[in-house]
Amino acid sequence: MWFTISDLSLKKADDLAEYRNETETQIIGPSWKACEHVRKRIEALGICFTEHGRLDKPITDSGQMLTSVQCTVDSVILRGIAKIAFEYLVYVQGADIALLEDFDPIRGFIRHGHNPASTPVWLRRDRILAGETSAIRCTRGHVLTVQWPALSDDIMARVSLFNDAVYEIRLCHGFAGIWRDLRTGHHLDIESGEATRLQAVSATLLI
Repeated sequence: MWFTISDLSLKKADDLAEYRNETETQIIGPSWKACEHVRKRIEALGICFTEHGRLDKPITDSGQMLTSVQCTVDSVILRGIAKIAFEYLVYVQGADIALLEDFDPIRGFIRHGHNPASTPVWLRRDRILAGETSAIRCTRGHVLTVQWPALSDDIMARVSLFNDAVYEIRLCHGFAGIWRDLRTGHHLDIESGEATRLQAVSATLLI
C-alpha cells in the first residue's frame, strides 16, 4: 500500500488506524528535507515513527528509484502457469488433442496438484522473443508459445506474463500421436487486449 502527500491530506486519523502497528514503513522522497516533511504530515495524523536507519541514495540522479524485489514461486503459482499454458494449447489446437489421455498427468497437476514423474514447470533464463536480453524488452505484454520439437515426444509450452519471467511447461511427456508441427505463439497487449500471432524468424537472420 502506498500514499501520496495529497492522499494524506485528505485522510482522517481513523482511516489510518490499521497502519499503527509494527509494520516496516519506508518514506521515499527526492531529499531528506522532503522525507522529513512527509514524516511530520503522517505524525499529524497520529502515526509516529521509530527510525531504524536511512536508505543510501534510494533515488538516482536520473530520477529512478533503486529497489530490490523478492518473490516466492510456490506450487499454486506453478499450477496456475501450467493452466494458462494448457488452455493456450486448447485455444490454438482445439479440444480434440487436449482431451487425449496423454495429457492426464498435466491435468492432474493443474486440478489437484498431483506431481507427474518429473516437474512439469520450470524457469528459463533465455527469452522467448528474438533479440531480447535480460535488460532489453520489446514489450510488456504477455507472451505464449507452444511447440512439439522434432525428434521429441514431448509437447512443450512457454509462458511469460508481462514479458518478464519465462516459464517452460511440459504439457505432455511421451505423446503417442503422429508428429505434427504445433509451433505457434501469441502476444497479448495488456492495454488494448489484442492478441497477435508471433512470426518465427530464422536464427541465421539474427547473425
